[in-house]
Amino acid sequence: MERNRPPIVTLNINKKTIERKFTWLNFLALLPIPFNPYAWAGNQQLTLDRIEKKKGHWAWGDSGIVITAQINDPEGDEIVSYEWREQTADKLVTITGKTLLPVHNLSGNESVKIPALYAWMIGRHIVTLTVRDSAGNVATAVTDYIVSESQRETTINMLRIMVLFIPSIMSIVRGTGGSLWNAMPKI
Repeated sequence: MERNRPPIVTLNINKKTIERKFTWLNFLALLPIPFNPYAWAGNQQLTLDRIEKKKGHWAWGDSGIVITAQINDPEGDEIVSYEWREQTADKLVTITGKTLLPVHNLSGNESVKIPALYAWMIGRHIVTLTVRDSAGNVATAVTDYIVSESQRETTINMLRIMVLFIPSIMSIVRGTGGSLWNAMPKI
């Protein structure tokens, strides 16, 4: 007797890379490291978790990422459960030393939208779909997407660097330029 075969699952994603949404949390990142508890990725995740508890995972709207599953059960069995999970690719460590691997359960059947709150952490994010058919067979598919800094955030970071380092560079140039000028032979 031939064994019942599991479903075949493939995932299609509409965007593989996105810029993260610019929020008030981005401004906190401008603080110098000793005064910035959000400089460590884990602490950013703890803040995102608090926002999610208080306002829900759609608090910042839609990220624009839609993942659609194509499921084919070779035996024609009915798909009875869909389990979507989204997580960052790396473990996050907080300032207190606590290690997090944030995992979010998403609701959806053949497709799912990723909330902007989940797509805020910079880096690689992994989305997994596990389906079960009426015969008890399980199949899993995985896809990923990359979150990068927003254009506004990049501009602000460049301005911050300029404000912090240009005075130092100018004093070095002035000091070097003056000594070079003094070393020039007089005509």
